[in-house]
Amino acid sequence: MIDHRWNTSHQPYSTAAWLDNHHAIKSRLRSELIAKLSINSGDCVLDLGCGPGNWSILCADRVGVRGRVTGVDADETVLDAARRRREGHCLAAVIDFAHARLEDIELAVASHDVVLLFNVLSYIREPQALIAKAIATLRPGGRLFIKDTDLQSDFYWPVPFDVHSSIMRAIVSGTTDGLDGYNPFFARQVPGLLRRFPGLRVSTFSQSFSFFAPLAREEREYVRANAALVSELAVKAGALEDVDAWYSLFDDGREGSILDGADFTYAMNEFVFQAVVT
Repeated sequence: MIDHRWNTSHQPYSTAAWLDNHHAIKSRLRSELIAKLSINSGDCVLDLGCGPGNWSILCADRVGVRGRVTGVDADETVLDAARRRREGHCLAAVIDFAHARLEDIELAVASHDVVLLFNVLSYIREPQALIAKAIATLRPGGRLFIKDTDLQSDFYWPVPFDVHSSIMRAIVSGTTDGLDGYNPFFARQVPGLLRRFPGLRVSTFSQSFSFFAPLAREEREYVRANAALVSELAVKAGALEDVDAWYSLFDDGREGSILDGADFTYAMNEFVFQAVVT
């Protein structure tokens, strides 16, 4: 998905470099996630909002030579990175990448075994419409996997409780106005959206990962980037005083940054929803 917000490395969040770094720091967790999902040898997989193809290639390893994986994204730059990543892969022949806006995409009915919507629907203004298309393209017994996050479930310590609760209240309030189309609390809405579609068997699980002091350089940058996202969302919600209190805690140039503390802890939760067409 195209995301023109900027991170602390002064790159859009949707650049291949940013997405690759984000993927690499959680590579073990992501491989374990794909292994948990019912993606089988010979399956036809559709990865909507595929970015630079990291998930698509993990799926190819599951479906093997008898399967097929198609990644779709609206950003040609990340698709170029995905195609380069595919080169030299032992299963390159089963992986395709296609350019399309997900809001406008037309999908053949009952033509896929698996559809992935990983951290995509939180950027879509009409997520129910895209879910409907994803369900319609699944064969009987097909599986839709939705993965997303809820910003309020992220844990930063030792951020003072009043600072964290104040900035989250502001962002929750601002989310009703769209925050430029991004919903940082989307995961909590997924169960209700899926209940609108008859004929689905839905199950849910979560996974989390944590960083503890002392932080490696990559971990430090990851936490600072996520803290910057919180700051940006709060600015859009009009909570300027809260932003100053929040972001100063993560300022590498400030003596006493919590990132240097012996007790620093960061944890993120990701929520995964499986909907099986019955």
